[in-house]
Amino acid sequence: MSYNASVASASGGSFQCNFEGGGGSTILNLAVTIEPDAATAKAQYPASIPFGANSYLLGPLPNFADGAIIFRSKNPNAPKVGGIVVLAGKAFFIIFYEFARTIPSDAQLKDAATLVKGRLP
Repeated sequence: MSYNASVASASGGSFQCNFEGGGGSTILNLAVTIEPDAATAKAQYPASIPFGANSYLLGPLPNFADGAIIFRSKNPNAPKVGGIVVLAGKAFFIIFYEFARTIPSDAQLKDAATLVKGRLP
């Protein structure tokens, strides 16, 4: 899968990039928020998880970074949606796939999150 050029935006300590696959078939969204300190990031992190258990299967990863959750859409008839939300020090981020033919495996999501985590200040 290849993606078109990203559309980036920033506001305060939050940064977001959206990549769209050819024909609008897959959208990859990366959003990163950097707080002044780890305590603030930890307090704000739960609000960055906008996925209710009614709509998504949630898989906590308590031993990944300072906490992480892998999520996938529950409804097999709905568009495939999934990704990973990670708390890492004074930052938290989400890697989110939407309208994908397949969502990456847990291992692939963790690999992508490890790459992003390694680029954080």
